[in-house]
Amino acid sequence: MQKIFTVLNLIDWAEVGAIVVHGIVTLAVLTYWTGWGVGRFVHDTSASLGRAHVAALNLKQPAPVVITEPVVTVSTAVQPDALTARIAALRADGWSQQRIADAVGVSRATVRRRLAAMA
Repeated sequence: MQKIFTVLNLIDWAEVGAIVVHGIVTLAVLTYWTGWGVGRFVHDTSASLGRAHVAALNLKQPAPVVITEPVVTVSTAVQPDALTARIAALRADGWSQQRIADAVGVSRATVRRRLAAMA
């Protein structure tokens, strides 16, 4: 037992601690750089494959659409929808455009446009 304590007393524990800390720091740095390198490789490969894929598709302009049936449009100015009617009712009660917008859940610009279309 005496020999074990004598051997343990001969070890420079500060040096052992420094070596262990150095090893841990080195391992952390190597892990970081390896992760960075792998991430960069994956990113570059993905980008180059994406460019190759788009080039391989050889995208062309779509053919023009020809309308063979008449298009029917309905004017919303003749029959106001529920939103416009709600905006008009609140405005008639003296509400500001911003207050109306907040109440019905649209922007102030939408309220302004709807009121202008009714005028």
